[in-house]
Amino acid sequence: MSLEDQQVLGPEILLSLMEIERSIETAEGTRQVKDNRIQALLQESIGRILGPGMEQELLVVMSPRDEWTLYCDLEHVDGRLAFVLFLSPTVDYTTDDLVVRVVHEAAHSEPHILTLTRPPFGEPRRLGEVLCDLVALLISGPAFVYSAVRLVQLRGAEKSRAFSDSHPSMACRANVLRNLAPKVWTSEALHQVTERAFEVIGELECLPEEAAEVQRLNREAVRSIPRYGPLATPESTWDQICASGDPNEQSSILLRLNAGLARRGLGR
Repeated sequence: MSLEDQQVLGPEILLSLMEIERSIETAEGTRQVKDNRIQALLQESIGRILGPGMEQELLVVMSPRDEWTLYCDLEHVDGRLAFVLFLSPTVDYTTDDLVVRVVHEAAHSEPHILTLTRPPFGEPRRLGEVLCDLVALLISGPAFVYSAVRLVQLRGAEKSRAFSDSHPSMACRANVLRNLAPKVWTSEALHQVTERAFEVIGELECLPEEAAEVQRLNREAVRSIPRYGPLATPESTWDQICASGDPNEQSSILLRLNAGLARRGLGR
């Protein structure tokens, strides 16, 4: 199939595959993952990013690749979003401290980010990954900070410094998040919560070869705050949850996750 054919037929093929996957769910039960929280997080965050009018076709499957990261494939087709989330067979992303990472994947559906991350590698691609973190931070609150810290702990300092042509290192992304948090939240209580979380991993230095890229991504991420600011959960919501551990909107999976983490004392 030519590249042009792939571009034209790709969305239709993806949608067809999703329909087939759904129809043979019983036979493929070992690959398809049924996790209500992951589905709820995807639905809620995609609804926030693209609006409630976007019809969502979601699949969550176990990745055939032996990777520690989540990744996704998606297409916008005629007012529908076809979205496949691939879970890692190595790291359990269904736990309270990591499940919120799926919001980063949902952020790939945002049109500007989708344009940046379409190329398989390069500066736009790496920026797109950092902007997904920014969107996830704005939507998900302190829980996303905790998840970044937890991933660094799981990977260890050395592996967290590894970077590629497509993804900045986890050390870089943690440093960018640490720089972004006090710029998106003005509350002293939230500053204390996030700093206490980052203190767990200390001052994580990136490799010298990535130093210039870290500076670039920090600048671009800060410049992008006004673009994505309207997606943010109100800061007062996080203040109230951090103070009491009690969400004021029981219907939101994101608020419940943050409340649960607050009750466990993470970041304190």
